[in-house]
Amino acid sequence: KDIIQADGILYDPHTFNVYAKNVGVMKTKVKKDIIEKYTSIGAVGSVIRKDVLDLIGGFDEKIVHNIDDIDLGWRIWLSGKKIVMVPKAVTYHVTYKKMDLREKITPKVSSEFHSQKILRIFIKNYELFNLLRFTPWLYLTFLLRGFLSLTRGNTAPLKGLWMSTKWLITNLRDNLEQRKKIQALRKFSDKELFKYIFMKGNYFENFKLIRDNLDRCEKIFNK
Repeated sequence: KDIIQADGILYDPHTFNVYAKNVGVMKTKVKKDIIEKYTSIGAVGSVIRKDVLDLIGGFDEKIVHNIDDIDLGWRIWLSGKKIVMVPKAVTYHVTYKKMDLREKITPKVSSEFHSQKILRIFIKNYELFNLLRFTPWLYLTFLLRGFLSLTRGNTAPLKGLWMSTKWLITNLRDNLEQRKKIQALRKFSDKELFKYIFMKGNYFENFKLIRDNLDRCEKIFNK
């Protein structure tokens, strides 16, 4: 109960995978009561003002699975609002069994379908240059992961990718309408956000950092 699970997240700009900050740090080492954080948030342990939720349109209910809360954190930054950490406001996230996070790497088709709607988030939130810059990396990741899983007899990732691609095309009009709304709220350029809430490395460096971060989280969860 004295170990910090994370005090915010950073995004990999290529894939939207997240890096949990300060995993495993003892809470006694945090001296300040309130810290303005150059980080983003997920839903766990976060408190968000209603007027901020109203401003950015709340959760994206077309995403709904695994990535909707971190999309929310990105849009909070885009709207120009501050994120602070309050170390004394402790949240306990209780589990009753050990968690092997790698079990979630290749889950069922429905889970894959919803998790691979990330391109919608890119379309909504990135400036056009970065949308074109990072989308190929995103789809390369999905394809490599899909074919690797296929060699292990798991077809779910590729099926989920096919379903999510069809879904994105079908919902293209709504994707573009949401992009228009969110870009109209923008207070920070992508260049500024890269300083604060995105990982700094290239695709391969970030992949290794996220894997190492996942290992560290797994060790903490399994204690």
